[in-house]
Amino acid sequence: MTTPQMIAVSKLALSPRNVRSSSGDQGFASLKADIAARGVLQNLIGFAVAKPRGRLEITAGGRRLRAVQELIAEGVLPKDHEVPVLVLNDPATAAETSLAENF
Repeated sequence: MTTPQMIAVSKLALSPRNVRSSSGDQGFASLKADIAARGVLQNLIGFAVAKPRGRLEITAGGRRLRAVQELIAEGVLPKDHEVPVLVLNDPATAAETSLAENF
């Protein structure tokens, strides 16, 4: 079993394989406030991409990623803020993983 790693948000991008079709703005302000107060409690899921090297695409947890990115932009969190990410080895499972988390 893979263990989540703490990874700087600056190295993360939302994957085009993420199955969520809407931005999910309902409850987003509450999510953002909760993350500001308590941090990210549930890890994101992603996989490494070839280029640029050292970057990860997030396939599950896109709303959490967006909330943290906004909090960094607002100066609430530091620019080098890290979040827990479960890094998968096989990008072929990305869509399946994203779908499973959204149900």
